[in-house]
Amino acid sequence: TQSTWGKEKIPKKMLQNFGRATGRFLRSAGQALDRVGVRIQGSDAYIERAVTTTRLVPFQDKTPVAPSSTFVAPNATVIGDVSIGEKSSIWYEAIVRGDVNYIKIGQQSNLQERVVVHVSRNVPAGGKPLPTVIGNKVTVAAGAHLHACTLHDECYVGMGATILDGAVVEKHAAVAGGAVILPGTVVKAGELWAGVPAQRTRALTEEEKQSIQLHADDVYHMASIHQEETSKSPAQIIREAEESKRRSRLSEDWYLSEETETDADKTSKELQKAGLW
Repeated sequence: TQSTWGKEKIPKKMLQNFGRATGRFLRSAGQALDRVGVRIQGSDAYIERAVTTTRLVPFQDKTPVAPSSTFVAPNATVIGDVSIGEKSSIWYEAIVRGDVNYIKIGQQSNLQERVVVHVSRNVPAGGKPLPTVIGNKVTVAAGAHLHACTLHDECYVGMGATILDGAVVEKHAAVAGGAVILPGTVVKAGELWAGVPAQRTRALTEEEKQSIQLHADDVYHMASIHQEETSKSPAQIIREAEESKRRSRLSEDWYLSEETETDADKTSKELQKAGLW
């Protein structure tokens, strides 16, 4: 627990405090030198600015609301008047932009990679506001676009599908990948729609309806893992990498010892396992 310097012993705690103090001094000196350099360069100076996270971005007087159980990927962007329910997830590169109207996302719903959600402005007197409202346990697959529409509970929107202003997708309905739901269209409960423009193709089976809910459950559990992984500090990531390397070396050493052990060694191990040694 102690280091030796000459003939004197220096307590470990003292060395740690010295290291922290030295680190603070050097970092402060570096920042001061940078400021001096900027003054000397004047208008020619390049100032590097840290970009803050775009997970939850205020817009005007509106700030997104997301509970701690919600997973918002590090490079996803949620802007403005957006409320997200418990256990929902906004995946990588998805954009949810509630700037000219509001967006409401229910519980345990998921917007997967590169999904874009937007709204329409409130129209003049006598008109109808066009926000985007997403119910509970809704899955919106990668690359889909939602614009000023409503998705009821436990419905499914396939990859690359587009749902336009005023359209409604009812409970247990599904929109096929690449389909385009035109403005004002109502996709009735339990129906599958496909095509451009989309039309009803058939009714969903009970098994297909059940799979929508099961898929939402699966995505929630996977999102919990991603939330834990993306919340780790750099120091924690380094520690885990070092521990992984250590375990790998131990495993490699054990494998080599297994390969080089003699017949007598193997016999001893077998006797030990059997409790006879």
